[in-house]
This record gives sequence, C-alpha cells and structure tokens, in this order.
Amino acid sequence: YTVMQATQGLANYLKKQPWHGLESTVIIGYDSRHQSRFFAEVAAQVLIGNGFAVYVFKALRPTPLVSFALRKHECRAGIIMTASHNPPHYNGYKVYWDDGGQIVPPQDKGIIDEVNKITDINQVKMGSVASPGIRWLGEEEDSAYIKAMRSLQWLSLVVTVTTRSLVVRVTICYAVARATIRWMVTLCLQLLRP
Repeated sequence: YTVMQATQGLANYLKKQPWHGLESTVIIGYDSRHQSRFFAEVAAQVLIGNGFAVYVFKALRPTPLVSFALRKHECRAGIIMTASHNPPHYNGYKVYWDDGGQIVPPQDKGIIDEVNKITDINQVKMGSVASPGIRWLGEEEDSAYIKAMRSLQWLSLVVTVTTRSLVVRVTICYAVARATIRWMVTLCLQLLRP
C-alpha cells in the first residue's frame, strides 16, 4: 500500500504541473533490493491508472543510468526503488525530477503533501502492467549511456594518462550491489575500447 500511496501522491502532484497533458511520462528503475521489481511494477500500474505513459527497466539498473534515461526520454519525473546504503532488509522510493536529479524544494513538499492526502486505498487509481502505455527498457539504454560516457572529454583524458589501464574499485555496502558488478565491469571494458 505504501508504494501505491506514494505513487498516487506523485501522480496527483504531476497532474497539477503546468505541462501536465503534454506527453507526461515517468521512468521507473530499480535495484536488487527485496521486492524492488514488484514495487516498480506496482508504481507503473498506478501511473498508468492515472493516464501517464511509463518507461520501466526490464532488469535492475544503477541509479545514474536511470537518471540518464530520464533526461534522454524527456520524462517529467522518475522513480527509483532503492535504499542506497541502508541495510539490506530496507527498501526505498526515490523520486527524481525532469532534470535527472533528486527532488528538492518546492517539489519535495508538494509531493509529500499530495501523498498525505491519500488516506484510503480506494483513492489509488490502478492500471495494468500489461498496458500498451508501458514501454520496457533494456540494453538499448545501456548502449546510449555508454555512448554518452565515451563522449566525455575527461574520460578520454583519464584513459590516455593511465596508458589505457583503468582501476575500478567497488565498495559493496551490505552486498546490495553484487548484481550490478557484471554490468559495471562490462561498461568499463566498453569505455576502454577505442
């Protein structure tokens, strides 16, 4: 119910924005936390029920890639199911704005005010996860992210200065990121290719 309540509040807030109705899309990503994919699908159902188009990643992705895809697809907001550095039995719900960054004032207060107005499950509008309004994202987003990363001049400089060697250090807090290590190593190897 908490994810449904939070998403309905977010949807209500987004509907009050001056651009509502002009291709109102929201992107949803998730990590390897307990039930993250399920929560992402629940959030998608609420957004579809409220008339939004939704992009959802087919598999877990790191937060920076979700933020990148939000901006690439010109979404109005994004949701990431993650609890970051918190213990593994936690999960969280982070909201990002159309600039790809986490919400800040006044959006944070406006959204939570709308969330607090949801006092009954009957106030939540639900759609279907099978809706044509949901576009499932996958490796094409990885490729676009890698291409964008390659275009950054500082990365070329780092690779050149280090004679094409790259040391990657990963700090896995509570072992939550283990599922993304393969993705990160693949990304690093692709970035090193000429």
